[in-house]
Amino acid sequence: MPLSKECILTRNIVNNANQNMEIIDRRHGYTNEMMVEHCKLLESVMNKTTDIKTGRAPKIQIVKKPKYKSDEATKTKIKESIEYYSKPSFEYRPYQLDIINRGYEIIMDHQFLYLAMEVRTGKTLTSLGIAEKIGINNALFITKKKAISTIQEDYDRLKPNFEMTIINYESLHTVMHDKRWDLIICDEAHSCFLGNTLIDGIKIKDIKVGDYLNSFNFETNKYEKRKVINVYKNELKENLVKIKCNGKEIVCTESHKIFTKRGWVKAGDLLPEDELQVL
Repeated sequence: MPLSKECILTRNIVNNANQNMEIIDRRHGYTNEMMVEHCKLLESVMNKTTDIKTGRAPKIQIVKKPKYKSDEATKTKIKESIEYYSKPSFEYRPYQLDIINRGYEIIMDHQFLYLAMEVRTGKTLTSLGIAEKIGINNALFITKKKAISTIQEDYDRLKPNFEMTIINYESLHTVMHDKRWDLIICDEAHSCFLGNTLIDGIKIKDIKVGDYLNSFNFETNKYEKRKVINVYKNELKENLVKIKCNGKEIVCTESHKIFTKRGWVKAGDLLPEDELQVL
């Protein structure tokens, strides 16, 4: 099936931090120091020589020739890989380290974490730091279209020991069945419903931690009871949208994502012909 324009925005982030430089992918579980040693070992193999005798007696000469065939592109790749992995590691600020440690404990206990930080304090880097501390192999990072390049830059600065796929919310349906993700990070997830909105017959403002409510499982395409593990109250900073569907009505913020036949769509971008998932 051809990819949609939205799906083209998906960025599969690997360990190549500089697009002008082709480097050797990080081996699973290897630190920067281990990768430097690994690349230097490859370099030493590439530089091995063997003695070749030329001429006839008494004018025999010994000439050193490469033991293995190699091309300049491969040599350059190894050299640039050594330079790349030798760069100083990223250092977190003290408050970021504190949040990473506390966030790690919360997510290990509850399998869920809501990270709220002030603007320009490094939420992305902090969330990636938590992911690295957990020791995952792969992560799915969901964000807005315009933030994809910034998220990639933060990933490149940190150079974590896991692979990450970055995608915008509107294209989420294109990767939902690709693999089982070790961790899913939802960026800009502060949109919400009003307190009187009914969820499984209960007003949101009355929902408590520990309640079991109907939730749609996108892997099984079925509704199932899931436990509420946390409750948050956000300050209203957006315009509200009223949505009517099948005789039901909800009011939510413009940026709240609604699941439709064409994927996750902001409430403010819904069209009259959209088909919604209604419980």
